Amino acid sequence: MTGVAGVVVAAALLLAGGPVDGARTIQFTSSWQRYVVSGTTAARGVPAAVTPESPATLVWRHEVAGSLALTFGAVAPGTLVHVAFSETAEYLGVGGTSDWSRTYLTDDHLPRSGETWVDRPGCEAPGVCADGYRAFRFARVYVERGSAKIVHASVHPVNGAAGPQGWFLSSDETLNRIWYSSAYTAQLMQLPNDPAVLASGCAIPGGPSLQVIVDGAKRDRCPWLGDQAVSQLSLLLSAGTAAATPVENTLSLFASAQRADGYIPASPMSTSVLFDYPAYWVIAVDNLLLYRGDPAEVRPYWPALVKVLDTWYPSHANDDGLLADPYPPGDYAYVGRAGSLVAYYNALYGLALEAGAQVAEALGQQSAAAAWSARAASLARPFTATFWDAAAGAFEDSPSGPTVHPQDGNAFAILAGLASPAQAVSAVARLDATTRLPWGNAVADADVWRGGIATPSQTVYPFVSYFDVGARFATGDDASALDELRRTWAWMQSPAHATTGTDWEAIGAGGSIDGYQRAASSLASGWSTGALPLLTSDVLGVRPTSPGFSTFDAVAHPAGLAWAQGRVPTPAGAITFGFKRVRGGYVLRLQAPPSLLARVGAPVASPRVLVDGKPVAAAPDGTVSLRGSHVIEVLQQ
Repeated sequence: MTGVAGVVVAAALLLAGGPVDGARTIQFTSSWQRYVVSGTTAARGVPAAVTPESPATLVWRHEVAGSLALTFGAVAPGTLVHVAFSETAEYLGVGGTSDWSRTYLTDDHLPRSGETWVDRPGCEAPGVCADGYRAFRFARVYVERGSAKIVHASVHPVNGAAGPQGWFLSSDETLNRIWYSSAYTAQLMQLPNDPAVLASGCAIPGGPSLQVIVDGAKRDRCPWLGDQAVSQLSLLLSAGTAAATPVENTLSLFASAQRADGYIPASPMSTSVLFDYPAYWVIAVDNLLLYRGDPAEVRPYWPALVKVLDTWYPSHANDDGLLADPYPPGDYAYVGRAGSLVAYYNALYGLALEAGAQVAEALGQQSAAAAWSARAASLARPFTATFWDAAAGAFEDSPSGPTVHPQDGNAFAILAGLASPAQAVSAVARLDATTRLPWGNAVADADVWRGGIATPSQTVYPFVSYFDVGARFATGDDASALDELRRTWAWMQSPAHATTGTDWEAIGAGGSIDGYQRAASSLASGWSTGALPLLTSDVLGVRPTSPGFSTFDAVAHPAGLAWAQGRVPTPAGAITFGFKRVRGGYVLRLQAPPSLLARVGAPVASPRVLVDGKPVAAAPDGTVSLRGSHVIEVLQQ
């Protein structure tokens, strides 16, 4: 396997001697091997002799997805093989079955000596049937009768991966592994619209040539709307232009399913109303605009966007503008919240209004842009009056029922600008003190919700953690942001925690999937890949500030890192940026297409700034605006 799954950068960032003018510089590395997540061949378990008394267990180094291929040696006549699959060793072959199946509990085959069997969906004989496409790390081969020798085992993926366009490296080995695991996980989410591959009940028009972005590799292999706001960024930042078409296909799929009342269904396989999900579609459209930059790509979505923001959500607004949800429990985790007024729904709505305004501005829809921005700003006063808990110093979930302070409501309040700077600092501190766990930060500080999440105070949703970490960076608390990122995603990568080399759907009580959905838990989930955009856009600090990166930030947030560097694909060409801590400040190096305007900086108060060895005047925030390629020194006075 090649591409994002098969490419990783593995080398140190070198601070090299500068040009003749005395400026220092950074050497960008081109080594791509050490952190690779790749390979489709079983690492252990073959060759194996399989009998009814002695099954064979095949193990891959990381999760794989596709059709299992087994090459047989000698096979006794009449042998019947059953194969059980699992993402974890814990749930492999429980009751002789797979941890999750689309239709059949095992994939069965009548092997012949010397053949290579590629697992395909359907029945080759009565009672000898298979699902075909599977996502797993472990496979157990049983023989019901006869015997067989297995000489080779591998997986045939459904997509050939394109070469990488983006990458990340830093002085922290753990962060490097996290970035590439998220890239690999996101890659597994890109699938053809093939009924034999997608989940049962995931009916999508367009035929098998249509590529879409799905929820999980094992379970829920179907597009789900909330995921798109995260997994699309992971794909665009790692795969670049190769991800653009699947991203657009998926957004178009949702737009075409919009109801007359403006609601966009959460998934082709869901009939439940998830009140929060249309807002994520708006945010995803804005992301497409920012990262791809072509108004023509987002213009077809304009009518649907207007219906979400001017019909669907306003139809559920009270006189003060706050939303009341009439469809509980209806959100990303089916949380049984205490009342219809919910901080998370309203803060997410505010963020969607700002995203919609940005799209409207790019499309020349000035009146809509102004109206949506004004509506978002008008939410701040009633939001604070309704949800702010001054005694706790954080926003509560709902004014109804027992008091609980949620991760989602507080994170989105900060990102949407509904929290004042003082409230943002206070909320981050409160939740850090009350929700901090070894495996991340919990989704709430008390277990009072009525269903959806069994033990919220012990459960981590990396999907929500992505926004929470982003809120901490936005607050200026870079240290706590990077700490939460490390605890959350490093936990999933630790060999002590059944690592699959991929990002889990959720981490339950005790830090395992046993405290979540046990065997049904998805250990490769697109909505959990947010570490990748966080590391690129916040830690490295390269993010678009206008469509297509025509203006962008290259503002480092080292948070203790000695150095980091990376490449970000843009429609105009790649941006390569790196920072290195030196005595008295930082050295930065930027390579960017000259058509793009960068705001460049590092966390040094009132700095002395040199560009290519020459002093320049910095803006009041310590940054400089540049085009093209430069070496920048940001030093203490």
